[in-house]
Amino acid sequence: METLLATQDYRTWLKATLCALRKRHPARTGRALAMRLDIDPAHLSRVLQGKRHLAVRHIPGLAEFLELNPESTRILETLVLYQTATTPALSHKYFVALQEMRGAHHRTLSDDSHAYFSQWIHPVMRTLLSLVEFRGTSWRRLASLFRAPVTPEEAQASVELLLRLKLIAPDARGILRAMPGTLTSGEAWISEAVRKFQKDTLLLSAELFDRIPKEERDVSTLTIPSSHARLGELRDKIRHFRQELMAWARDLPEEDCVMQLNLQLFPVADASLAQRHRAHGAAE
Repeated sequence: METLLATQDYRTWLKATLCALRKRHPARTGRALAMRLDIDPAHLSRVLQGKRHLAVRHIPGLAEFLELNPESTRILETLVLYQTATTPALSHKYFVALQEMRGAHHRTLSDDSHAYFSQWIHPVMRTLLSLVEFRGTSWRRLASLFRAPVTPEEAQASVELLLRLKLIAPDARGILRAMPGTLTSGEAWISEAVRKFQKDTLLLSAELFDRIPKEERDVSTLTIPSSHARLGELRDKIRHFRQELMAWARDLPEEDCVMQLNLQLFPVADASLAQRHRAHGAAE
């Protein structure tokens, strides 16, 4: 059975733990747990199916029912807080707390994937190592290749992460090379990290705006009328543009820099709000 410290979803662990507990103590049923937590048995059933979550207030009763020690109780509470976090900042906070609890020897690929997506330096480092020859000795030199401030320690930590994820590997001469392969962002907890990554790249663009000479960058703004009903078409155009750029980058005869392109599409005004305001005013 998966341990509480290793699980990514406390509900999977809880379902297996309840099943094992019921074999030893037939009276420790799901219905008995629901009564102990003062919740509807149907709600607990949906929790065990991965469709709902418990609240933090349920942790003391659950820990008593399962006879958890204080350390396991703290881990379980942090997992619940992590999986029910309502913002990327909170998600990252509790993810870091879980990493500290697990320790370096408990680090999993999922942990490293989260870290990869949550910081802009890692994708940039991976691409940079496809352009330069680096054997993992001069971290100060490697850090100096970034246009945004990066410390030697940050550069070393990024390389070590990429090695663990097998996104880079030393060749026969010991030079670190980018390896083929991708990391998906399908899991919800990684998606939270992706949102943080996207936000960080926007902040990075603002930070570099005054650092990078005008002839080395391109910043433009386009304000256009659009349609809610045809928003999908607009997103398709952006997706096709990204694919075209990726194909262009693959066919370059030589490369000597890493570029970050951010395409942002946001509604900044909405005419349909006027109708809602009028309807609201009429109701009042």
